[in-house]
Amino acid sequence: MRWQLRGRNDVESSDARILEAAVRVFAEHGFRGSTTRRIAKAARVNEVTLFRRFPSKDVLIRTALEAQAQHTIAMLRDHAPPQRPADMRAELAAYLAIIFPAMLATSDAHRTAIGEWGRSPELDASLMTATEFVHDEMRAYLERAQAAGLLRPDVNPLVATQALLGGLLADVLMRDRLPERFPLEPAAAIDAYLDLFLSGAIHR
Repeated sequence: MRWQLRGRNDVESSDARILEAAVRVFAEHGFRGSTTRRIAKAARVNEVTLFRRFPSKDVLIRTALEAQAQHTIAMLRDHAPPQRPADMRAELAAYLAIIFPAMLATSDAHRTAIGEWGRSPELDASLMTATEFVHDEMRAYLERAQAAGLLRPDVNPLVATQALLGGLLADVLMRDRLPERFPLEPAAAIDAYLDLFLSGAIHR
């Protein structure tokens, strides 16, 4: 998801431009390829300005990824699954209709992130912030649905979360590389994934 900071002063606007550029460059080139020169050029500033605002490339990349993650989380909070589940299919469909297109729009960034995992604990944490939020939201929703008697009592909400979100991630990573294997349009794919998921997870 793209993010922007508006209505700021010149320094904050410059910082926002640098952070946005760092996210774009990182998504395309990974950590090693995200040179400060490349980021500065994308942000339309010189490297002196960049280092005046951020002491190192490590700090800049982590700050940019964390800022993007926090912006994404703020957006997702406006579309969170309900606290009192009543219709799992409709409620999950509404949530997936928000997160799945956003994931597809940033598929290259997801592939880059996977390739960068394990570089450092600090970078891993920045890369996983939004993903962990979605995972926790989904698990908590399924636990509430189970408590409400909608999800079968023998279904493990953690495993169910992994199954549903893992399927979406596989689609995101491979859809544009193997289009013949993913013939359904995203909206139809959500319906199909939910049909399969719910057929084994809810009371009939």
